[in-house]
Amino acid sequence: MFVRYKKVIILKKMKIYRENNKRAYLHLLLLADEQESMIDRYLDNGTMYVLDDNGVKAIIVVCDAGDGVLEIKNLAVEPQFRRYGYG
Repeated sequence: MFVRYKKVIILKKMKIYRENNKRAYLHLLLLADEQESMIDRYLDNGTMYVLDDNGVKAIIVVCDAGDGVLEIKNLAVEPQFRRYGYG
């Protein structure tokens, strides 16, 4: 007897959201800036975004440098999810 099973693929939408509790992601921030004192210089003034694709995959901190210029201060991807295009 042969039974055919259908493949079911559930796709969840990736979310990018602004995060106010920036210190909760210190472990990721330290991947890009190894000294917490360096992170402290920009973290309060920067805006953090979190990429959530069925769990947090990456974060980015962006600062307004003035005159319409934004500067990426930190971009970090969870080590086990590198090379998947999340950065």
